[in-house]
Amino acid sequence: MSESVQRDPADEQAQSHDERMLRLLDYIPQRRIGVFDQLRPQRWNWYLVRRPMERSLERQTPEPLTIRQTRNLRLFWLDGIF
Repeated sequence: MSESVQRDPADEQAQSHDERMLRLLDYIPQRRIGVFDQLRPQRWNWYLVRRPMERSLERQTPEPLTIRQTRNLRLFWLDGIF
């Protein structure tokens, strides 16, 4: 005689949920290149760091500064931060 074992549907759902979670934990995500990776901002965008200073210098100077003068001031300003 074989005894038939009745399984509780809630136990089966819980067991299948646990199995799915274990499979998800075993999954190792891989690095993929997608559309949004191309839209990421640069970590060190020095142009954005110096742009506000250059705008304020343009308003304050009586005559236009050369690129070299602006660069020298910019480096002097950055030295004060670090």
